[in-house]
Amino acid sequence: MEQGKRKAYTDCSTIVVEKVISVNVTDDWFFISDFLGIDRAPLQVIHGSDVLQEKHAWVAEPHDQLLLRADTLIAAFWGGKIRLVGGDDKWSGQVEIYRHDAWGAVCDSSWDMKDATTVCHQLGFIEALEAKTGLSSRESDRPIVMNRVACTGTERRLADCPFVCTGSQQCSSSTVAGVVCKPRPDELRLVGGSRTSGRVEIYRGGSWGTICDSNWNETDAGIVCRQLGFSDALEAKSAAHFGQGSGPVHMDGVACEGSEEKITDCPSYCWEETSCSHSHDAGVICSDGNTVTTNK
Repeated sequence: MEQGKRKAYTDCSTIVVEKVISVNVTDDWFFISDFLGIDRAPLQVIHGSDVLQEKHAWVAEPHDQLLLRADTLIAAFWGGKIRLVGGDDKWSGQVEIYRHDAWGAVCDSSWDMKDATTVCHQLGFIEALEAKTGLSSRESDRPIVMNRVACTGTERRLADCPFVCTGSQQCSSSTVAGVVCKPRPDELRLVGGSRTSGRVEIYRGGSWGTICDSNWNETDAGIVCRQLGFSDALEAKSAAHFGQGSGPVHMDGVACEGSEEKITDCPSYCWEETSCSHSHDAGVICSDGNTVTTNK
């Protein structure tokens, strides 16, 4: 394709790349091998108003725009899409899969670590820590759409795994499958409060731990809140305001300047083992746009 030349497609949608992805070229369409878990989704890669020169392969960087046919866009976003519900955090919960314009549950019959691994990989996590069975369905009318799933653990999506292909899935809706996925190192979560507030916990060395409140202030809290996707911090809480955690205290003496992207970019005590107890666990109250959570 000549640079700047673009075919007119009336049924296309533009999306923005959020992560680095590999793109291959076929004719005037750019095919992506890792777009939302589907193979060969036809894409046209655009920089501003110019289409890229024809290449055999290319790497799309964050913020690059991709032009995707509308019918494929819908299939990419919803066909085989999965989510975790009813868990303690975003890394755990009951597995639900989207099919035929509705969310459905997965029967826990034969559910094992290979199935859980496929789910966690599709959701972008490193691996599965646990395959949960015997969970009560979040909603009594949630249909069972997959039964006796038999993944190898190498599939891109749960929908790519074999399962019993019967019109009526023979499984009690009170026994559905779930997973616990492994967080990436230095992931954060808020515990003991609400969606926008809680005790700050960080995943490190294979376990969740807390942050000591020594010198903890609103600048530190702001880094945490923005790292979690909120607009800013309303308040920094100390003295285990949201309850005492368990396990290790992973960080102490945090001293952010305010420009850091992650809490682990901030200075802290590194070489000495902390003597801080969980009675000094740090917490935050974050601002989510116009939504304010006080929880005081």
